[in-house]
Amino acid sequence: MSLVLICRSNATTSRLVAFWLRWRYDCLGSLVVYLTTLFALTAGVSTGFAAVVILNAGTFAEASRQLVKYVLLQTRRQKAY
Repeated sequence: MSLVLICRSNATTSRLVAFWLRWRYDCLGSLVVYLTTLFALTAGVSTGFAAVVILNAGTFAEASRQLVKYVLLQTRRQKAY
């Protein structure tokens, strides 16, 4: 009985940690894009350069989200074997 309970708690804990990491990196990515947009618009740079900066910040945020997703998937696969 206790072994089943421990396995369930580990699975639940793993899901909660995965959710927390995904949510945290989503928030951090959104914050990076927002601050970069504010900086680009208030710095008085040209519109083309501001667009490139904002696009690169969005790409960075998406790459960090995908990295967290990949790491979490690899962690789950290692536990399965």
